[in-house]
Amino acid sequence: MALGEYVYLRAEIKRENVEEILISLGKTMNQYLYKPLPENASITDFFNTFPEGDENLLNPNHFFVQNRIKPDYRRGFSHGGRLGISLNFESSKAAIGVLTIQVIDNGENVNEDFHDEIYSVARQYFMDEGLIITDKGIFQ
Repeated sequence: MALGEYVYLRAEIKRENVEEILISLGKTMNQYLYKPLPENASITDFFNTFPEGDENLLNPNHFFVQNRIKPDYRRGFSHGGRLGISLNFESSKAAIGVLTIQVIDNGENVNEDFHDEIYSVARQYFMDEGLIITDKGIFQ
């Protein structure tokens, strides 16, 4: 992965499922996060775990948050990058929105295999939850 690149995955999400999906997605990614979600996490815990970014809770139609990925020193990976999660609804009346997860290099020259692993876990989560994947790729 080149410096500053990130891989992303987008899926449709129903507004009524947002809280449940965010919490379970966060728990699925716990093994990679510096600050994991607690077992009985709430949506407040989710935002405490992903404290960086634009977490304007007054606007339920859009946010972007991120957390640092802990390096896997056992495999010789000294940098982890970041895991970003965003949500976007076109309006407050929209029932379907877009959930995006990003595995971000953050200029740390992260090992590509490590990021591929994290991306694969996120992709599998989307598939297991029956979320309709609408886009995926690499952004530079």
